[in-house]
Amino acid sequence: MKNLFIFTGTCLFFLGIISSGCSVDPDARLNRAIDRFIEKEPGALRDLETDFIRYASVDSIEGEDLKTNGTLLYRLSDGSAKVVYPNRLTLDLTGDGNITQVAADDSYAAITDGIQLGIFSGSGSHLRDESVGDAKSPVRALAIDGDSLLYYRNSRVYRYDVTGNMSTQAYKETFPSPYTSFYNARIEKKGKLLSVLAGIAGSYSFSIVDAGTGSVLLKNLVMSSSRYFMSDKAVYYMAGSSGKWELTRFDLSSKTKKSLARFTDLVDIEPAASGYVCETSEGLWTALYGKDRTRIPFPYELAGSYRGRVLLHYRGAYYFMDMGRLNDGLGRVLDRVPELKPLPSP
Repeated sequence: MKNLFIFTGTCLFFLGIISSGCSVDPDARLNRAIDRFIEKEPGALRDLETDFIRYASVDSIEGEDLKTNGTLLYRLSDGSAKVVYPNRLTLDLTGDGNITQVAADDSYAAITDGIQLGIFSGSGSHLRDESVGDAKSPVRALAIDGDSLLYYRNSRVYRYDVTGNMSTQAYKETFPSPYTSFYNARIEKKGKLLSVLAGIAGSYSFSIVDAGTGSVLLKNLVMSSSRYFMSDKAVYYMAGSSGKWELTRFDLSSKTKKSLARFTDLVDIEPAASGYVCETSEGLWTALYGKDRTRIPFPYELAGSYRGRVLLHYRGAYYFMDMGRLNDGLGRVLDRVPELKPLPSP
């Protein structure tokens, strides 16, 4: 009897594991959600929305009103930056300024109000404060690079050596915005490349520097949006003007441009490594590069990007999209559910 009990309990244990594994398998959940929608079960549409975005994402985090700088998700409030992804940190600004930039990696973190630079360890311990900007030429962008902080002000990129406690101009080149007074900037270090974006209101200048040699690989590429994706081989960005936008690929080796998609109606867009998600007046659309775009028939919100992954916000959570699964899964849903077939592509 005792052996029978042990055998039965063991079987039930492994059966529970198998059942649990099936219950959380994204493919199985999506197929089951499609079946329930076809059978018109109560609540099936909401379940399909939820199971589809879980299927198409590689990770998610709960939250509302989060900001992203491409490498972090964070929230600003009362002189404090609360980083929530990929790590959790609270970074407090000394003084009464409003935080405008946040940067962090495993080694260091930094915040600025444009004038003062707050420097922290990777775990969030406050190290020191430095005054590096002023009201006329504030710090407009911030990034971490090893034992240094890179920051942009007055059309230049500076390097603050954390261990040496000093600032120097990182590159002799200047990277001015098309506008001289009010504009935004972004600097991004990716491998050996450093990109600098500066501008506002549909007019931006974009440059790339070899971070090792300091040589400029690309200078003042004209962009019509601050949304772009940079790899070590190409830059995907928006060209054109209102009603005549064009998603373009700039090849870094050949210095050639290729048009990937055109838009007459566009609210927002996020290019990624293999495709993009865009918002028009009719909703969200997605496509892999070189393919036709398809409308996403669910009430997701475009929420920026994180390390080349498009972020979608849905019911109190941010989802990190796998573009292949997003587009392939959408095709599977639309093939089986004709009533969700998209409108013609704009």
